[in-house]
Amino acid sequence: MTTLEERIEANADLVLWCVHVLGPDDVHATPNHEAAVAQARELNKALFRKASPVHDVLCFAYAAPWPHSEDAHSLNLMEQALRQTEEAQRADDRPPQGGHQPDTKILEDAIRATGGGQ
Repeated sequence: MTTLEERIEANADLVLWCVHVLGPDDVHATPNHEAAVAQARELNKALFRKASPVHDVLCFAYAAPWPHSEDAHSLNLMEQALRQTEEAQRADDRPPQGGHQPDTKILEDAIRATGGGQ
């Protein structure tokens, strides 16, 4: 038996999701609605921790439906996975060996989000 929250999330995931950053007007694909909400919350925490001058542009993040094609959503997720892998390798202070190995969970989520891999 599914809970009400699970049914709501399943319904929400009938569309592709992203984090929309108002201000710079950036969108970043997410694998699902739940991830979009969580990532927007974390980004807002980071944004509001920094001191901002009075004349700063209003900037905050929120979960939103992906405004572009399914292919663009998949590509954006894969690019994010590659960036995260590169950042982790730099943080570990070790040179990449034999190319970049993306985070497979993010890639699997990207494939699932677009109905691929079936």
